[in-house]
Amino acid sequence: MQQEALTLTKARHEAEQVTVVILDRSGTICSVNQAWSDFGTANGVSRSGADSVGANFLQVYAASGANIPDKHTTAARAGIAALLAGKLAQFELEFPCHGPLRERWLLLRGLALAGTNAGAVLTCEDITVRRQLEPQRALLVAELLDFKAALDAHAIVAITDARGAITYVNDKFCAISKWSRDELLGQDHRIVNSGHHPKEFIRNLWETIRSGAIWHGELKNRAKDGSIYWVDTTIVPFLGSDRVPAQYIAIRAEITQGKLLQLHNSEVMQELQSANRGLREFAHVVSHDLKAPLRGIASVADWLVTDYSGKLGAEGCEQLNLIANRVKRLSGMIDGILTYSRAGRDQGSRASVALDALVRSTIDLLAPPAHIEVVVAPDLPQLDIEAVKIQQVFQNLLSNALDFIDKPVGRVEVGCVRDDNHWHFSVSDNGIGIEPRHFERIFNLFQTLAPRDERERTGVGLALVKRIVERESGRVWVESTPGTGSCFHFTLPAATVPDLQQTTRQRSP
Repeated sequence: MQQEALTLTKARHEAEQVTVVILDRSGTICSVNQAWSDFGTANGVSRSGADSVGANFLQVYAASGANIPDKHTTAARAGIAALLAGKLAQFELEFPCHGPLRERWLLLRGLALAGTNAGAVLTCEDITVRRQLEPQRALLVAELLDFKAALDAHAIVAITDARGAITYVNDKFCAISKWSRDELLGQDHRIVNSGHHPKEFIRNLWETIRSGAIWHGELKNRAKDGSIYWVDTTIVPFLGSDRVPAQYIAIRAEITQGKLLQLHNSEVMQELQSANRGLREFAHVVSHDLKAPLRGIASVADWLVTDYSGKLGAEGCEQLNLIANRVKRLSGMIDGILTYSRAGRDQGSRASVALDALVRSTIDLLAPPAHIEVVVAPDLPQLDIEAVKIQQVFQNLLSNALDFIDKPVGRVEVGCVRDDNHWHFSVSDNGIGIEPRHFERIFNLFQTLAPRDERERTGVGLALVKRIVERESGRVWVESTPGTGSCFHFTLPAATVPDLQQTTRQRSP
């Protein structure tokens, strides 16, 4: 049986081009494989000598080891002698055997044989390539260790086997889960399961990674002390030679604070949406319930002036007209509130709007007095926008400009220039102007600079302009000199313009 095993060993090593020598207890060579003979011949030994059967191995080894340093020869002799004497069961020795043309490293292995025919089996393998690659291997190992250190410093890492049992965890995993490494190894991830995710979620996770695909998602886990933490997780299956996952590596990043903030924001958003629905309902109810009696008051005031002006006198009629005007103003404010609220909520259909025609029709609608000239820059661009909203912007700015011109000859200019990625629009006038301290205030809801009984203004128009423009990712501001006039500016992204190659528009003189 032992002879059969030796024959099989010899055949296998011959196939692998490893030299094989079988010695008896005295060190006499009983058998060698072809690789041994070829090795001897290649190193200057005659063909008959290269076979060496019947010769003493140590003598042959000494004769063929001219290029082997003495200390390695001595070590080899000592190891083989110990094997044959039964003092060692096995030994290994790496040694150089450099020839004149190239360097070479060999690995000598010895195994003592048991039984009455005790002896030893010796193999010698060329490991030159491995030795030459050793520095590169060391660099790769060092690089992998650096990668591992960087990963461990940033992420929460765990490795499991194919059944899901934990085989490795880094310090961050222990820190966040509050379980020790000894407590985690051998367990599966149910040890940190919070019970938050439904079974179908976990089942889909496992089906994904068992198929060899990468899974990515967010997991809510529970630490040893019962505290909850969230992790953004990527699980990568490592496939074996059979293309079946042999182990899984899970790389996680803690996202607890961000997740809690996200959940909080979601709750706040739901509350805001609920509040907005309530406010919209309230606004419509208030509009209906207030405007009906306001119309009645206006009608009664008008009826009294018409039918009883003689009895009321000039002063009484003036007071009733004042009531009618204030009712009209209040009705206008209610309409303004509804329009303002819809500007931030309604999403009408967007279309390509030709601003040139829209602005000119708005001017006709406002019917400027004869002493005021309105000049519009030529070839205003087209915008992909809700027509009613951009009309509200121009209508409020033009109306504002017309109302505050105090000169015998008035002038309003609508300008437009291309400013990088934006269209820069302006509506300027030569009116009374605005003091700088009011520049921000005028864009607030219900803010008017003139007493309401002097000018019928609701204080909604400029606030509505600001709301619409900012909803379109633009901005609005004013420049003004008291007594000289004002210029209101607003921008809209040029990305909303269908033809981005249009020539730059210049403000008209």
